[in-house]
Amino acid sequence: MNAGRGARVVVGVDWTPQGLAALRAGAREAALRCVPLYAVRVEAFIPEANFSPIDLAFAEALGGIPPALEVHEVLAHPPVVGMLAGYADQSDDLLVVGTSGRGRWHTVLSGSIARGCIGKVRGQLLVVPAPDLARESRRRWWRRRSRDLWRRFEQETVVSRG
Repeated sequence: MNAGRGARVVVGVDWTPQGLAALRAGAREAALRCVPLYAVRVEAFIPEANFSPIDLAFAEALGGIPPALEVHEVLAHPPVVGMLAGYADQSDDLLVVGTSGRGRWHTVLSGSIARGCIGKVRGQLLVVPAPDLARESRRRWWRRRSRDLWRRFEQETVVSRG
């Protein structure tokens, strides 16, 4: 948002496994590039409490804010894609976001932050996939749920025939 400034890494912050993985990747990239990290949390209602939701995300993802890293915390109002792209507005910036992790149908119905950022970010975009544990738990839930649905369908079919 400032012309003439140096490069930076901008990361979208949330508490999903994918969001925490993106925060870890963003912190790593900022440390490797020796640039400041802008942790951006977009919320419709910004809390006025003494704690920051970004500090909580850092505590969950990294055990706290790394002392050697220059971190700027930004709480902003929607739209998410516009706000993230607005902070990564220079060609040498890096925007880091996580995937939705909810599958293709969810992406089709509700949209994707990562896809929305593709055409709007002037710099680089790093999309961090869901950790293996998050993907596996989603698959297990669906398999278990689909087996239950199939059993119920078979039971109802047998009852209606008899």
